[in-house]
Amino acid sequence: MLHMGKFIDITNKTFGYLTAIKVYDRGGCQGAIRWLCRCKCGKEFITLGRGLRDGVIDNCGCRTSEKLRNHKFHDLRGIIYNNVTFIEFSHKNKHRQSRWKCRCHCGKYFITLACCILNGHTTSCGCYRPRLSNGRGSIRHHKWKTLIRKQSNNRCNICGDTKSGLIAHHIKPWALYPELKYDPDNGVCLCRICHNKYHERYGIVGPNINVDTLQEFKQARQQQLSKI
Repeated sequence: MLHMGKFIDITNKTFGYLTAIKVYDRGGCQGAIRWLCRCKCGKEFITLGRGLRDGVIDNCGCRTSEKLRNHKFHDLRGIIYNNVTFIEFSHKNKHRQSRWKCRCHCGKYFITLACCILNGHTTSCGCYRPRLSNGRGSIRHHKWKTLIRKQSNNRCNICGDTKSGLIAHHIKPWALYPELKYDPDNGVCLCRICHNKYHERYGIVGPNINVDTLQEFKQARQQQLSKI
């Protein structure tokens, strides 16, 4: 049973870069209202009304991409991405991946991997699970991953491994370059070990994630393996 809260009309009201256009649906947690908004950049965007009113969401992600492009040190505090706000660094897990304390658009705090937020895998604390039509888990994304692995003959492009969990890696992160999300020339097959080591060295997302650093890492990794 859905618990409907009091309706608050925010039609034509502006929240940061977003202007609420009309009610989209009650697809949020417990039937919470989602609004169709228009960002100053021209993009239309759907989000919860509560997130707008509380100041958690104030742009479609365009402002975040600008900030991330200029990040040299990966301090993500205050950045809003996919309806989630980075609050503070928490710790690194056993794989040396950064975990952050974040605030969901529903107001709940939770801890998760920064890379899961930035690559679009995590878009909430768990209160909202949209049907994936064009993101990770979608048929299109699955076809892209299959193609990238096939192009590399199901081998890691760095070390040649075929057994340690192959990952379709974006050469340029699609969090910053969404137009390259399904470009077959923007993907390479990496084993899980090389993939983790690459991001440990160059960061999760930002200007250091590109074809030059990938080639640099490949040479260094192959030299390291040749001495074993």
